[in-house]
Amino acid sequence: MNVLTCQKVLFIGLITTIALFLKEHQQNYMDLLNYANQMNTGQNANNWISTNQGGQIN
Repeated sequence: MNVLTCQKVLFIGLITTIALFLKEHQQNYMDLLNYANQMNTGQNANNWISTNQGGQIN
């Protein structure tokens, strides 16, 4: 697992953990989960992939 992938996974985990602590604030909770999901599946994920297509192992 390269460094970028590891950092991405840790970041998503951090956002999810914060969201769980804010569970009583339902709107904030949903916003954070949506943000984490966008990081995982949306345009930002495509940016992560495209910046690491050189095959360099960090």
